[in-house]
Amino acid sequence: MKRILVVGDYQKGSGLTGYIMSLYSQMASTDKYEISCLSYSGKKNMDRIICNKSWQKFDVVPITQDILLHILQMRAFFKEHSSSFDIIHFNYSASWNFFGVLFAKMYTNAKIVVQSHNVYYSKTPTIFQKILLGLVNRFGRMIFKRCSNVMLAVSVDAANWMFGSSKRVGILKNGIDAQKFLYDESKRKSLRLENSYTEDDLLIGFVGTLEERKNPIFAIKLIERLSDVNSNYKLCMFGRGPMYEELKRIVHRRSLENQVCFFGVVENLNEWYSALDEFIFPSKTEGFGYALLEAQANGLPSICSKNIPVEVQLTDTVREISIDKIDDWVNEITESRSARAENSKRNIKTIENAGYTIRMMAESFGKMIDSL
Repeated sequence: MKRILVVGDYQKGSGLTGYIMSLYSQMASTDKYEISCLSYSGKKNMDRIICNKSWQKFDVVPITQDILLHILQMRAFFKEHSSSFDIIHFNYSASWNFFGVLFAKMYTNAKIVVQSHNVYYSKTPTIFQKILLGLVNRFGRMIFKRCSNVMLAVSVDAANWMFGSSKRVGILKNGIDAQKFLYDESKRKSLRLENSYTEDDLLIGFVGTLEERKNPIFAIKLIERLSDVNSNYKLCMFGRGPMYEELKRIVHRRSLENQVCFFGVVENLNEWYSALDEFIFPSKTEGFGYALLEAQANGLPSICSKNIPVEVQLTDTVREISIDKIDDWVNEITESRSARAENSKRNIKTIENAGYTIRMMAESFGKMIDSL
């Protein structure tokens, strides 16, 4: 049995966490691997779920909270667990946070896998920060290339961002359980009824961490414009994040309380897609775009920004529009029509045939680490 340490953020609502949990839940079912987790986010809201899987979890202080303590704790962890793991799988969004990889190489004999999940910083840096981070990123890329046995990314864009090039980088497809997202008319009716929405209401869905790179303010501006056309348009926002309070103030200031509802992180998001009429994905940067893949499996008409990797735009139910052209988003949504049930079944076949399933993702990753 191979002992794998999976390094990630482990917080509800995170696409990276969703990826890790889907991948390793599938792999753990084979009884070939013993899974442990190392979190660098400081969050504890996934602890119960991880415990129920009988996975061991460790934590270090977030680097953004205390950089010196983060470095010291990372060093101490890998010194203490020098022989505890056969494989260490790092899941990061940028190469400036390279200390864990460096210490794993220094103090353990484990094989090191580094995987990129994004194409830009989580928060937009100032000009000075961008220059400084650029220099550290270049150093981090050198560390990753010298210390890792395998480099992976969720898309070609994510590979170029993290490693400076897609050469020698394996693209591991993001997989979903597509059948879970099959359009369900009964779920549509029950969720609308439970949440006081009528069939006349036109529900627009936004899914993602409430942070700048996900562009939630654009979503609010869009629903304001749409409500001028038809007051039945309502925005359903799913996710948590640092911009939550700011977004609530914007909604209040613009008197949009009747048009916008914040649902937070829900356990039945796969069912909620059926209740929606349109899905918007206006991210400024995106490593892959899990939620857009899920929306397609549901047959939900979707609009994404031009910053979304082409790998996730698998079906003709997705339209790509620049976030600089909000009028085009309004026009596309107001003219949108869809045969949901038929589109959902067809899209699921497309997604599965393209290899974007949890089973195929786990098989591909398993073959790779078994060869190490």
